[in-house]
Amino acid sequence: MTHVEGAREDALAELEKRARGYFPEHPSSPKRRRLFRHSDGFVLVVDGAWQSYGTRFTVAELLHDNAGL
Repeated sequence: MTHVEGAREDALAELEKRARGYFPEHPSSPKRRRLFRHSDGFVLVVDGAWQSYGTRFTVAELLHDNAGL
């Protein structure tokens, strides 16, 4: 998780960069990678020899943080 200052488009650009660079532990020998975009983020689907693994990347707006109180 990370914090991005700026517009929603800036956060989506950073998130896409992270999604493209993410290599999950499974499958260990990936056969295919597909990155999908949807309204609030991305879904990365990595196909292995026997099954597919999905990871969701989502932009969220911080509404409240009580740190420092």
